[in-house]
Parts: sequence; C-alpha cells; structure tokens
Amino acid sequence: MGNGSIVQVISLKKEVKLQQEKVLKLKERNQTLEAEVQDLKHRLEALEERARTDLGMIRQKESFYQFSANGDA
Repeated sequence: MGNGSIVQVISLKKEVKLQQEKVLKLKERNQTLEAEVQDLKHRLEALEERARTDLGMIRQKESFYQFSANGDA
C-alpha cells in the first residue's frame, strides 16, 4: 500500500494515460490554432472576414443595415 506498491503503480499508469490523452487533445487544438494563425497572416480576405463578422467592421463608404428578425422596425 506504500510507495512502489502495485496499487500505486496501477494508479500512476492510469494517471499517465489520462495526461497523455490531454496532451494529445491540446496538440490537436494547437495545430488548429496554428493553421488559423497562418491563414490570417497570409490571407487578407480571411482577416477582413474576421473583422467584419467578429468586430462588425465595414469599409469606408459602405453603409451598415441591420434588420430585425421579428419584423419590428
């Protein structure tokens, strides 16, 4: 039941497996984020689209119109 016991070894093996799974998920997330960063660095269109959708930005001399889904003016 102390250090180095079979119970502790089994417990540590389970913990290692859980940590490896977490690392794998984080690596996949990092790859996705890295791809997005590269896309934003190299594609002006993607950057413009992001600014428009996330920040509500518009170009000079453009007009912004917002329509209500329920018909209220």
